[in-house]
Amino acid sequence: MAAVGCGYEHEIDGERFPAEAHFVFKNRQNNQLAVFAFHFVIADQWDEENTEWEKYADAASELVNVNDTMNCSFNLSRLMKANEREYFRYMGSLTTPPCSENVIWTVFIDKIPIVEESLNELRQNLMKKVYRPVQPINDRTVYRNYVN
Repeated sequence: MAAVGCGYEHEIDGERFPAEAHFVFKNRQNNQLAVFAFHFVIADQWDEENTEWEKYADAASELVNVNDTMNCSFNLSRLMKANEREYFRYMGSLTTPPCSENVIWTVFIDKIPIVEESLNELRQNLMKKVYRPVQPINDRTVYRNYVN
């Protein structure tokens, strides 16, 4: 079974997830960074899995050595298959060195179903241990956007 507590950097109301994916965007005019974060849940069956993530997991599992590259294409809107109107947002930092501040974080509430086999493929590549523990909120304001 996929370990919860391995591969997530956010909790929502104390809930932990088996994995978390980040998409990092940079504004070339002012160098502002924004990160979209998505949580995964284990799907019981293949037909519940987001097929674009299955495709991504298969490709990413081939990247096992430093400087490995490959050409592939993904439909970002299918990867991000979530309700884009329900999220948390806050100003934080990158989660990998140099851990730069002033990053706009958007953490989507909807979770992405992935089968355990695909998740295990992702955990075998170079990025398997690239996460840091959940950090304290400190004095940050966390905003929530949701649809009634």
